[in-house]
Amino acid sequence: MRPAVLAALILLVLPTWVWSDDTAKPEHTTAQASVIAWLELIDQKQYERSWEASAPLFQAALSAKKWARAAQAARQPLGSNLSRELIGAQYRSELPGAPPGDYLIFQFKSSFEKKGDAIETVTPVLVDGRWRVSGYFVR
Repeated sequence: MRPAVLAALILLVLPTWVWSDDTAKPEHTTAQASVIAWLELIDQKQYERSWEASAPLFQAALSAKKWARAAQAARQPLGSNLSRELIGAQYRSELPGAPPGDYLIFQFKSSFEKKGDAIETVTPVLVDGRWRVSGYFVR
């Protein structure tokens, strides 16, 4: 399966799953910190730096320049991020179209300058002992 198709499948399928809240698990603290740092890069419009901090799976799906264009197109209409609150996290060892691994799916209730409430879904994967973002979706 082509990496771009894989990334699209991950982004399209994740938001439709039944949600369970695993946010209280202490092993998720490091992953959550990585996700927040990555989201701050997006908030600061540092899209190419966010690509560099992403998982190899993410990087294989699209180049840094294509990611920067896509992220800007998705985020610019929303305006600045005003708030972000974690509403759930879920562990998965398998995701549709992705290789087996240790994945966490975080969902945040976010508010933006030009759009009230939105849901951001961010999926990091454990790579060489570090949590790195492999997928992002905002709706």
